Amino acid sequence: MRILYGVVGEGMGHATRSAVVLEHLLSSGHEIKVVVSGLAHEFLKDRFGGRTGFALEEIQGINLKYIGNRLRRRESLFWNLKNSPGAVKKNVEVLEAVREPKDHVVVYQRSIVEEDLLRMLRKLPFEFRVYGAGKEDRVDNVALRPFSGEGFLEDLRTARAVIAGGGFSLMSEAVSLGVPMLAVPIEGQFEQELNSRYLERLGYGARARKLETETIRDFLGKTDGFAKSLARYERRDNRILFACLESKAMGGHG
Repeated sequence: MRILYGVVGEGMGHATRSAVVLEHLLSSGHEIKVVVSGLAHEFLKDRFGGRTGFALEEIQGINLKYIGNRLRRRESLFWNLKNSPGAVKKNVEVLEAVREPKDHVVVYQRSIVEEDLLRMLRKLPFEFRVYGAGKEDRVDNVALRPFSGEGFLEDLRTARAVIAGGGFSLMSEAVSLGVPMLAVPIEGQFEQELNSRYLERLGYGARARKLETETIRDFLGKTDGFAKSLARYERRDNRILFACLESKAMGGHG
């Protein structure tokens, strides 16, 4: 079956989730054309480039504008309205990963100024591996890492804990792997706020309005309790998802 598959390029969660679905569809013999924007284009190009039955086209997608950790609705709307004419012209398999906790803490942040983040983390007696800066560097106990699907998953599965926003993809990966999470949802992003509240309610981690040194210290002092709650979570594979995909594909043939 020939399938047109669109991937949102704002953030990396859509791309890492889609990679699992695309792998299944390609393995099942389907012919797929993917249209994608942003950082997700390079990720999918590296992952699937050259595969039989796979075509990739980069498009200009929607971009969200932020100041600090707050979504700027008006600026986002106007930017996308201004750039939409040009746009018209124009998820890493977590289930196989095994949890092996060590002492480092993974941080994924794109909305906090790098200098402010480093200032907070350097005050704490932990090793931090930070993704989102788009470069490789080390400042005392903080290692800045460029994005890498395999590298990020390796750091995540072995992490003591993870600190990030409230996006669904990374949060679901952390829960599946049993990694306690401190979620700092972007202001004005209802989905992230809702995800973070459920994370806290289930005892899988904590949420915070603002990332501060004492907030991180308090969270890392409670990771053993969060880990016990996560140990009761029943991991599930993708069989239901794949069955639904195949059902739709067969229906399309009919």
